[in-house]
Amino acid sequence: MSAVCGMDKHGKVRAILTLAALIAGTAAAGIYLLAMELTGSRALSRQPLLRLHDRAAAALGNPELGDVYLTGTRMLRRTVRYDSETVAENLAQVNAYAQQSDVPVALLAAPTAAGIYADELPENAPHADEKALLAKVPDALSADVTWIETASWLSAIREEPLYFRTDSRWTAYGAYAAYKTASRRLGYNAAGFDRIMITHFCDSYYGDLAKQTRFYEYTPDMIDLYTSETAPAVTAVTALRPEGTEALAGYLQPEAAEEAGDPYCVYALMTEPAVRLESERGTRSLLLLCDSYGAAIVPLLAQHYQTLTAVNLEDPDSAQWRSFADAPETPYTQVLILCSADTLARSGGLARLNPPTYE
Repeated sequence: MSAVCGMDKHGKVRAILTLAALIAGTAAAGIYLLAMELTGSRALSRQPLLRLHDRAAAALGNPELGDVYLTGTRMLRRTVRYDSETVAENLAQVNAYAQQSDVPVALLAAPTAAGIYADELPENAPHADEKALLAKVPDALSADVTWIETASWLSAIREEPLYFRTDSRWTAYGAYAAYKTASRRLGYNAAGFDRIMITHFCDSYYGDLAKQTRFYEYTPDMIDLYTSETAPAVTAVTALRPEGTEALAGYLQPEAAEEAGDPYCVYALMTEPAVRLESERGTRSLLLLCDSYGAAIVPLLAQHYQTLTAVNLEDPDSAQWRSFADAPETPYTQVLILCSADTLARSGGLARLNPPTYE
């Protein structure tokens, strides 16, 4: 499949012109194309010469840009192999946490787009078998951990917009699909899709894979925000930080996203090490220990709990989260550990589940 199939019309034209200029080696054409890049709205921040090289490579059919594959529809994280010892170490962290927990612990290791859409990769392109990785997880978990399997359900509805084209994470719809699957294992009925209110927040999003490669020739993504129309209103949202707490206007933070220059930072968990949402719903309390995949699922889970505390284990300030996000005075009734397969396979990916304590 051509690497430029996912580009817009103008992107294809520029890629062809760039390739012609590079092959021909004419100074005039090269200077002209470089000037086009330098006068573009995003040129100075995207290293124009690098973009010229990348476009030429894509036009020649090269499916790789560093650690990212280019396919006809999306960008996919390029992972050639998984280190079994690293995966075992991360699962050992899950087991260690569950062993010392007094409440039920569940693990949801979410498939990535590279796992769901592996068949879109170029023929013979080396890639790790994510499906096999996730299939082995239950056998490595102790009896203290409930495994929440989502790969089969997400694969079954893969034609839906589950993942971004230019970002490694799932969309709000992907998070909803996982939430619906997880709800059965967590002991409640998921809200029907007809009860979800959708807000179109951003229609020009270029995600982490685009930024990593500085390749912007795919149609930009849309960020939708999902909230429940009928669930009890969230009465308080609090940022939990090592130095103290701060009340937030809500979990969705458009102003913070604008300030950060990143639309995905609309989720408070992307700019805070931990957040706590409170409502008048029942008496149950959930502790969500997650990577950035958890950001979009928080509003969906929150409608089922009186208190939901979410910790972003990828945030540097979460290293000692137990000192400011744990709640021994009001014990959690459930713990959900949620991460992507990428995090599960990354060295130290779940090490912060069990931070060292200092006297």
